[in-house]
Amino acid sequence: MPQVFSRLDMPAVQALRDEPKHRPAKPRAPAGQQNVVGGFRQRRMKFARFHNYEDSEVPKEPNPEAWKQLELRPADPDIQKKVFELFEKRPLWTRSALQVELEVSPMRFKLVLPVVAYYSLTGPFRTTWVRLGFDPRQDPSTKPYQILDFRLKSSAPARLCDKVAPKRGVGAYLVPTKVLGTPSRTPVAQTDALAPPSKSVSDPPQDMELIASFLPGRLPPYRQMFYHLCDIRLQEVQDMVHANDGRETICHERDGWCKVGTIGKCRQAMMREVDRI
Repeated sequence: MPQVFSRLDMPAVQALRDEPKHRPAKPRAPAGQQNVVGGFRQRRMKFARFHNYEDSEVPKEPNPEAWKQLELRPADPDIQKKVFELFEKRPLWTRSALQVELEVSPMRFKLVLPVVAYYSLTGPFRTTWVRLGFDPRQDPSTKPYQILDFRLKSSAPARLCDKVAPKRGVGAYLVPTKVLGTPSRTPVAQTDALAPPSKSVSDPPQDMELIASFLPGRLPPYRQMFYHLCDIRLQEVQDMVHANDGRETICHERDGWCKVGTIGKCRQAMMREVDRI
């Protein structure tokens, strides 16, 4: 290959070997089973029960392996008790809402969730943990616990993008195109401890309430957030959510127990509030 066509600055030794073997591709779901809301990704092995909006039955019992896993890595008894009490008080929770309520890291209660709740993958309750045996599609009182996926678009003003951190940094997408030699290291005095602390957009929000709630006059901590409708503290949004109270007849896949088109209007109202900040 001519040198000018090479992507690398230095020659590299390439050992010839057999063509790599790939696993057969998984068949795609039929057109009728594609999700209107929510997409698929590789499931993580935590022995949780999962539920799609199209499924007729909801999981009623936890996976036995989830109990074994909890016995091998037991959680704090107080935290485990509080998680069970919270699901008795309210049947649906996001992990962020539980984090705010318990005031602990999700790592301390993540193994408790599969033994008390199942995970909703699609529909108006996606990304929530739902108490085992409870079907929110049959109970209109679960309307305030529906999920709204709010995203700060890439076309938003630069003043907003600089203040709101992405959940994944740009470094995750960089592909190295050069082979560099070992850089010479020059001794440098570590003066970070003497410098004043700097605030980074990737730092966790100081106000824990922002992790689960949308507050007027405050920017979301990340560019994509999943909110319970009851945690959106905008009166305009709450008026739209409760506009059909007592007249809910069917749980739609997009808007749940709300009137058709309500979720989109709520998202627009939230974006207008962000633009005013």
